[in-house]
Amino acid sequence: MAGYEVYFTETFRKCLRRHPDRKKALKTAISRLANDPYHALDSHLLQSKHGVDLTGKRGCHLFGARFVLVFMICEECVAKGFLATGANRCSSPPCTHGPDRRIICVAFDRHDAAYSRTWGV
Repeated sequence: MAGYEVYFTETFRKCLRRHPDRKKALKTAISRLANDPYHALDSHLLQSKHGVDLTGKRGCHLFGARFVLVFMICEECVAKGFLATGANRCSSPPCTHGPDRRIICVAFDRHDAAYSRTWGV
């Protein structure tokens, strides 16, 4: 099985600039996700909670659960209807609005900060 293509939003790049000391470990984590985004790093589908709607995105804890990587899987977005409902608000590249084998890294931040925003794409 071929891996997934990985894309980064500008928001993700900004998050990474705030935490440059995590870059190397994050690169390793993302390469693991590219092989199996559904099971690697115990990623889980997020929902609406405490007034923050993260429906359609996935999260995985890193560095002892102090940080969270928020990402989307395009094929899951299409298959579960997130694209049709507009949950991920995909409107520009890299989204092709198709069931592509790609991961879009949306954000990376400390646990509380990662779960306190909707991280629009």
